[in-house]
Amino acid sequence: MATPKPSKQSILKPPLASMATNNPDQYNKRMLDYVHTLKLKSQASWMESVDGKNVLETLNPAVQSIPFLIALSDQLFGKSKVVNWTDFLLHKALQLLASFDPVQVRYASSEWMELLVQTCVELSKHDPVDLRPISAAWLRLDPTGGTLTVFHLSFLRICLESRVPSQALPLLDKDIYAIAAKRPPHPFDEPVCENFELSNNFITIGSFSTALTTAVVLEYHLLGASVYIGARNWKRARLFLEYVLLTPSINGTPSFLQVEAYRKWILVGLIDQGKRYKTSLTHNQAVFSALVNASLPYIALAEAFERRDFKKFHAEMDIGKQIWTEDSNFRFVEEVHKALVRWRVMDLEKTFDTLPISAVATHLEYTAEDALHIASEMVKLGDMDMSVTPAATAGEAIVRFHDVPVSPATMTWQNSRLQAQQERLQVLAAQLADANHRLQLTQEYVVCKKKSKLVRKEDIDGSTRGVPPTNEDDEEDIMEL
Repeated sequence: MATPKPSKQSILKPPLASMATNNPDQYNKRMLDYVHTLKLKSQASWMESVDGKNVLETLNPAVQSIPFLIALSDQLFGKSKVVNWTDFLLHKALQLLASFDPVQVRYASSEWMELLVQTCVELSKHDPVDLRPISAAWLRLDPTGGTLTVFHLSFLRICLESRVPSQALPLLDKDIYAIAAKRPPHPFDEPVCENFELSNNFITIGSFSTALTTAVVLEYHLLGASVYIGARNWKRARLFLEYVLLTPSINGTPSFLQVEAYRKWILVGLIDQGKRYKTSLTHNQAVFSALVNASLPYIALAEAFERRDFKKFHAEMDIGKQIWTEDSNFRFVEEVHKALVRWRVMDLEKTFDTLPISAVATHLEYTAEDALHIASEMVKLGDMDMSVTPAATAGEAIVRFHDVPVSPATMTWQNSRLQAQQERLQVLAAQLADANHRLQLTQEYVVCKKKSKLVRKEDIDGSTRGVPPTNEDDEEDIMEL
């Protein structure tokens, strides 16, 4: 008796999602067969209407993510691979990106990435620009956001070019713990549908990313730092800049991106702490010396700032005006100038509890009206715990510096912050363990481990000096990892 031909709906029905958890090996096999069958369908079949409707209107993107993705891609790109956007297709693309099954699309990574990138480009052409669905889609795929890919830099560039840098923050705010690489070998070849704790197990070169270069990694963090500088998030800006600065350099020669990062790092420190940040103990001294020599105007500006020398600072600002402009740091240096004024006011707290605005004005070499305005703005922005008591004239107004009391609200805030730090440390510990595991699976580590064992054995009895390890030794080393 002939086997009945499966219906179109049965072909489009994916394996049960629960199987990915209960029996990942079986789910993996069925998904591979399922995707293979779908890709055998002709492009024309995805263009056919079903009961007078576009096939996309008959599919559920949350359940039938891959057939929806393939049908949408074929209608969108066609044979010519020229993107043919319509309002209907854009709506369907956004519908898919908001509701897709994140496990299913691991089996159609190239199609999903192409759709994501093309949708991002299309949204950037609209007015107003709203790229939030793109970052939300990526975080649906990878809730940790911890694996850096080429897409991260592309998305960040589009946000900056479209003048919506804040829309890159959902991805920037996620700490990077891995860079997309070739999937490491594993004693048990885990199917891609596994419930991995870390996303670098399924976001790899060839799956959601192409190979990354050092320049891509540096540029991502440098541009990310620029976004945080614009948002006045100095702590996060410092972190991103130090990622760039601490990247190893060839022959102790820093790259242009590292020079640019160092100059911004100096300015961020002046605003954030009133002085340059301390250099990391892990910094390469040769690289650091080269960075200093390449940034002498910035060093001179910082020295004047740290001495709170207004006249010298203004002179350095004027002398280096062309340099700040060429480096695209002119507005940033102006922000540092404003910070110098604020820090001169904050320095008064070390000596005084209370003083009139006229004394502040004399200290700043400003008029009483300008000094009052500066102090009032500092109170409004919460730069420090101080208050200004108005008077008949600006000069008679009183500035008071206060000790911060430990209130219940402060305690609650401190406890919540401590809890957040503990949770972040737990995440970092898991990420570190994964990084160590991946390192142990590299060929270089295995060779180094074997050599160290051979040396130890020779030190004990000298019986195997110069004798290479056998295959049995190799297997034992790998199993011990």
